[in-house]
Amino acid sequence: GLLCLSFAQFPIFEVDAVAGKDFGGKIGSRFQREILAHLSEFPAFHEVLLPFYDTEEGRKIYSEFLAVHQQKFPSYVDELVGLSEAVGVPFAHIFLLNIRQEFSFFAQKPTKPDVDHCSDYLLKNEHTAAICHNEDEKISFKNKSYILVANITEDDGSISTFTSFVYPGELPSGAFAFNANGVCFSMNFVGPNDVVLGGISRNFVARDLLKSTSISDAIARATIPQAYGRNFNFMDQKTREIVNVEVAPNRHAITTIDGGFFHANQYQQIKNISQFKSQSSQHRLARVKQLPVPTDIFGALSVLSDTQDPEFPIYRCGKKPDASVTLCTAVFDADAETLRVYLGNPALESASMFFDLY
Repeated sequence: GLLCLSFAQFPIFEVDAVAGKDFGGKIGSRFQREILAHLSEFPAFHEVLLPFYDTEEGRKIYSEFLAVHQQKFPSYVDELVGLSEAVGVPFAHIFLLNIRQEFSFFAQKPTKPDVDHCSDYLLKNEHTAAICHNEDEKISFKNKSYILVANITEDDGSISTFTSFVYPGELPSGAFAFNANGVCFSMNFVGPNDVVLGGISRNFVARDLLKSTSISDAIARATIPQAYGRNFNFMDQKTREIVNVEVAPNRHAITTIDGGFFHANQYQQIKNISQFKSQSSQHRLARVKQLPVPTDIFGALSVLSDTQDPEFPIYRCGKKPDASVTLCTAVFDADAETLRVYLGNPALESASMFFDLY
């Protein structure tokens, strides 16, 4: 198999803030360097997002997306306003990062996305309840992402407390997170071919999940009508319930997990949907079928750490033809009441970041 580099620890930022501009401003001040570096180095920003934004059609589509988010999630838009002001960049640049999947779809028609991020093994039996997640992205995201440990005073006076992996300049969480209500989640890219102009973006849906009071509340927040789609993996740390939720713009499928369940980057439960299927996702699904179904976390990690496929392995190193790398592996363990994060291949090294579930 392949040998991959381990990554440096993600910086952890503990932040108390008021929802909206205050919260965004504190993140922007703390991570100004990472966000500026990302904006200057992120290929899709310069090759796809900005050029399309500078066209009449692109500006019109941008305005439609902005209007619907200002109406539905004004506090999260304000969060991005505060962040952009603190970083010292135009708000439009930050908003584009947060609708990048949706905006790119309209910019690049009819080309296919070159993204397909993340693999998950969900495991539920009498002695294990866990979400095991490989966070995959382009190598350009290396050393720019961070983990927020946040206490947010919401508009209604309530407090949101959560721990979240965050991509530079984006709303928490584009990857995995858990909150003080015992709701843990991870996400996977999926690629529906029907995208709704002016729908709610994936990033804003994910930001709203951080307020979830229960799995049923999380499912309700995840399945609102939206522009694109995503795969969500939810676990209730207290009840040990695990649910997979595939969301397309106007439909969804809910699967309660019993035993082992692997998800890559294509719809597996929603049938007869027109979608983009990457080579990597198809290779990973095929490889998992060759491996024994795990019954414990050690077994699930042996799947997520597998590098046997020479072209498109499950644990990814960015070696051509695969364009993505596994930035980290996260394990939500309901019984140990921890989130463990591995910065290298879990088959070769131990977890190096630990968080107690609330």
